[in-house]
Amino acid sequence: MKQYSPPINKREIGELWLIASDDGTEWQQDAIEQATLELRKRGATNQEFIDNKANNIEFRKRLEKIHKNEIRKRKIESYSKTEMLTIIILSPLFIIKGSSTSKGLFQLKSEQYNLKFRQRLLCLIIGISIWAALLFVAIKYPATNLHNPKLFIIKPKAPSVS
Repeated sequence: MKQYSPPINKREIGELWLIASDDGTEWQQDAIEQATLELRKRGATNQEFIDNKANNIEFRKRLEKIHKNEIRKRKIESYSKTEMLTIIILSPLFIIKGSSTSKGLFQLKSEQYNLKFRQRLLCLIIGISIWAALLFVAIKYPATNLHNPKLFIIKPKAPSVS
């Protein structure tokens, strides 16, 4: 018999029922058998086993339904406009350092936030494109001519004689 930590015979009755009524998806068969033997030692009846098995199946179905609803909600969950604007503005920072307040691209994809993943990717691409264009303009046209007063003088057009 395999030993578990904490040992099966030291566990609470509720935990023993969860283990004994498992269908082998979460617990090994050996643990299920040990929990069943321990419950028999503690005086559990056949009817209690039948009732707990039925309750566990119903409980698992409810959990599965809740999980499916959560996944469905995640697939259509969206960023607000201010969140998307923040991602666009801070995109170089998010790409270099990451964000401590929101989920990254890979985490969004793995947790099935499909719409948020696409929005974040698009915002990062737009943000990087804007920052790259600004950097290009800053390098190509340096601000050294900003102090030249001739740049800001608007000369009136002479009237044309026809």
